[in-house]
Amino acid sequence: MKQKIIYRCSECGNESLRWMGKCSECNSWNTFVETSISTKKNRKDRGQSTGATGRVPIKLLDVDTEDDQRMVTGIDEFNRVLGGGIVRDSVTIVTARPGAGKSTLLLEIANDIAEQGHRVLYVSGEESESQISSRAYRILDRIPKDIWILSDNSMDNVLNVIDKVNPELIVIDSIQTFTLGEFDSRAGSPVQSVECANALVDIAKNKDRPRAVIMVGHMTKANEIAGLRTLEHLVDTVIYLEGESG
Repeated sequence: MKQKIIYRCSECGNESLRWMGKCSECNSWNTFVETSISTKKNRKDRGQSTGATGRVPIKLLDVDTEDDQRMVTGIDEFNRVLGGGIVRDSVTIVTARPGAGKSTLLLEIANDIAEQGHRVLYVSGEESESQISSRAYRILDRIPKDIWILSDNSMDNVLNVIDKVNPELIVIDSIQTFTLGEFDSRAGSPVQSVECANALVDIAKNKDRPRAVIMVGHMTKANEIAGLRTLEHLVDTVIYLEGESG
């Protein structure tokens, strides 16, 4: 298995074969991080396994834009922000400061979608199944039969579980806690966060089996998503949650 060393800017994702003090793309200083990546499997191979490659063009008039393409939650404001509900084949990041209620909100959304008969997979890299279950019984009136939960930090295993469970909505809490085995770096590193997100985007955008993905993103003290800003550009929507002061 070959290893390749690159340097990646933690602000904009710019890559270089050598370390640079100042990024030539975003002009940030001291943001290049050494990253070791494996060449045993490239993104093209992963895309083929998820059905994300080999697409053919279709006529604009033939695109299905019926209202039933959206999954409506029981939270009106969340639906409004997303233009009327969760779109299949969409990828959304929800971010907020620690303790703002991101996980609770997404569990409630998962419940709303499952109550309508849609299969939901809720994956946590931070909580055990028992912790998720305890919170669910505390905040939900009843547990729908179509919610599946998984506690795991391996994105490779998550992708396998997605194939088996075949959910319509996938909730990932949070993206910075997962790793792909083909990349030799820790969870939360720029390369892991971006590549794990890329794998989920491939899953969501599968034309034959589109799925909606909602990811939790950690927020830094500077009120930005932890990791690369590139993460924001990979997804369709970024939602920032803010609490009322006082």
